[in-house]
Amino acid sequence: MVKYYKSIDELSIFNFNKVIETNDLKYIVKEGVTDNKASIVWDIIMDEYIDYVGLSKSYLDYMRYEKKAALLTCQAYLENKLYLLNFVAIAKQQAQDALGTHKEDFMESVGIVSKYQGYRVNPKEYTVKEFYSIIKLMSNGK
Repeated sequence: MVKYYKSIDELSIFNFNKVIETNDLKYIVKEGVTDNKASIVWDIIMDEYIDYVGLSKSYLDYMRYEKKAALLTCQAYLENKLYLLNFVAIAKQQAQDALGTHKEDFMESVGIVSKYQGYRVNPKEYTVKEFYSIIKLMSNGK
């Protein structure tokens, strides 16, 4: 039987970041090999993460452009206006640009948290919730 990390309270920030970087859900497995439940567990973890941390401006911009691209794609095919696909390509590029301009470097974030804490932070020992709790404190100037 497969055992998963099921919460940001137990998943390490290292494993969380690995899933983000690679899309490989093996990093949420405690024991065993991923199965068809892995994506459900990941969705639960991501929902909890978003509830706790929120969404970044860059991600919201990304989603806005992706929505625009999807709507234009539908309009292009439903109304037989294929020239609109040019605007779809532009919206898709804008979506990628929105992510690229604010992309975080994970190890840089670990370094900043380490400096704030006054000692080297091991990302394999900090949970997602602990890590982002520290970032929230830093953001609030505490």
